[in-house]
Amino acid sequence: MLERFGRELRGEKREIFMEILSRMEKDLGERIERYEKERKIKDLLSRVFEMMVRSLERHTCPDGFLTYVLKFLGEAFGAERGFYLLHPKYVGKNLRFIYFTTGRIKKATINEIECSFSIISHILSTGEPVCIMNAVKDERFKESESIKKLNILSVLAFPMKDKYRDIKGILYFDSRNVENLFSDEHVEIGKKVIEVAERFLEHFYPEALRPVPFIYRGVVIGRSERMGRVFSRIRKLAKGDFTVLFTGESGVGKEVFAKLLHEMSPRREKPFVPIHCAAIPENLIESELFGYAKGAFTGAVRPKRGKVETAEGGTVFLDEIGDLSPGIQVKLLRFIEYKEFTRLGENVLRKADIRFICATHHNLEKLVEEGKFRKDLYYRINTAVVEIPPLRKRKEDIPVFVNYFASRYKKKVSPEVMRILLEYNYPGNVRELENIIKYASTMSEGNVIREEHLPLSLRERKEKEVNERSLDEIEKIYILEILRDNNWNISKTARELGISRTTLYTKMKRYGIERE
Repeated sequence: MLERFGRELRGEKREIFMEILSRMEKDLGERIERYEKERKIKDLLSRVFEMMVRSLERHTCPDGFLTYVLKFLGEAFGAERGFYLLHPKYVGKNLRFIYFTTGRIKKATINEIECSFSIISHILSTGEPVCIMNAVKDERFKESESIKKLNILSVLAFPMKDKYRDIKGILYFDSRNVENLFSDEHVEIGKKVIEVAERFLEHFYPEALRPVPFIYRGVVIGRSERMGRVFSRIRKLAKGDFTVLFTGESGVGKEVFAKLLHEMSPRREKPFVPIHCAAIPENLIESELFGYAKGAFTGAVRPKRGKVETAEGGTVFLDEIGDLSPGIQVKLLRFIEYKEFTRLGENVLRKADIRFICATHHNLEKLVEEGKFRKDLYYRINTAVVEIPPLRKRKEDIPVFVNYFASRYKKKVSPEVMRILLEYNYPGNVRELENIIKYASTMSEGNVIREEHLPLSLRERKEKEVNERSLDEIEKIYILEILRDNNWNISKTARELGISRTTLYTKMKRYGIERE
């Protein structure tokens, strides 16, 4: 009818009418398409919900549930392969993979999986989904060696998060077939499905959210709630490009965490250059930091680049920044503000694109009051502060470090040694504990570290230094650690502790220990 009416019009009026009609048809088509898309998503979510309920009836562990989710989405997307990667924070030493390919499911280790770790690293850093229709042409990943090697064409990957919005795993799908390319529609569907799956995990599999010893590139960070908060803060700060200040006692591992922040930041492909300010003489720190020109001083036979130039595009870590002299503090402040500097002995103004991460065991605020640290520099670096707690304030991390350090020397520790180590307050923090285990491992000729292998100073500590309350706390922590290591197997735990099952149950009741 409208078209017949349009044919009766002439000239400019007919053209305007036909243009309006075309727009109406296009708008109607888009509405129908949106309706079909929404109906398709609703139908899919309904099937997902039914699938998850059936999974709950069949599986008592999260692995089975997640396998269902993986297989369901893989088939819905037409993916060639898929993986579920559990973050080290939740599974310990390595990423754990649940592997999907053309409908078959199996578990695999990190060495058995062929996928794009560039994309996995990107998601761990940004916390956002990735959808690539053509990986070869995508500016973010076209230089990735894994994508080239595996001939990956299309990739779709999603982070799965806990209630604190920290990443606990990644759902990854890829395809090397032009007939199965992923789209924004797949992203929308995947995000809705994963949102539902995250709620199921939180309510029905709370044990899947319990952190276990987090290990980053061979370095144990800890399993305590305090360290979980530290790691979460570092992950968030890594996304920015401002100066970060790490505070804490000597030996807590401030450089380890500074490097962790660098490795999680957009600058991770560039150098990480540490400078230990307290170890460099005052008259050399400027040339070490900014470099020097030829003839700047006796022996300067050729120009030398400083640390800020060698770290171009990356990160410079200033350890013990509180030990810098006032003169260097002025030049450092100028560089942080303007990214400009001059080498010692020349007047050429240079620029460098770097990020500063600083650390100190001093109370900088007190140094400012005493006139030993510039107030303007203090306010410049004090914006983002990460405090690393001492080991004595997170004793639940001690068994984790003990077992990790002992495993380096292929040793185990006896229960009595663990009790002694839990009682100690570690003024030297993690560094001191590492040296204790190193010494004890050397003294032990067998594969078990016993009390007589510990340093004499540790063995001779007076018993009166530990009161009854602290002993109870220590025993509770130790029992809980052994139970976790044995997956809450009572018989195995009792044998390892050298007590009966009845005694173990009594102690668990006394300390209020319940299965997690």
